[in-house]
This record gives sequence, structure tokens and C-alpha cells, in this order.
Amino acid sequence: CAPLVKAEFKLTEEQYGWLLSAFRWAYAAALIPAGLLADRIAVRVLYPSAVAFWSLAGAAAAWAWSPLALAGTRAGLG
Repeated sequence: CAPLVKAEFKLTEEQYGWLLSAFRWAYAAALIPAGLLADRIAVRVLYPSAVAFWSLAGAAAAWAWSPLALAGTRAGLG
């Protein structure tokens, strides 16, 4: 998958690393707020909402037109 993404967006190794780190930083930053949210919202509401958000972020990645847009969608997945 990496060679395809790097070729499509003409990314260097460093730029691809930044793209991957967008997911990791967003994931790390969301852990505590997501936990607090999980304590306050019913599971019946939270899980379907999280799946819908994850699905939309994943679908948006398919339409990313630039490396920055792809990084944004990767951050959304995180």
C-alpha cells in the first residue's frame, strides 16, 4: 500500500512518515477525551456514532486530493 500512496501523491519517505504520524498523533490526543465521552454517553449511542464517524473518515480518504487532505482524513481515523 505504501508504494501506491507514495507514487500517487508523489511523496518522499519523510512526507510519507508525516502522513502516517497524523493518525498516531490524533489517536494519542483523542484517548482521554474519548474515555471521558464514553463515561458520559450511553453505549447504544456512542458505538454507532463512532462507527459512522470512522466510516465517513475512511470514505473521505478515498477522495483525498492532496497529501494534506489525506493527512486530515488519517487524523480523523485516529
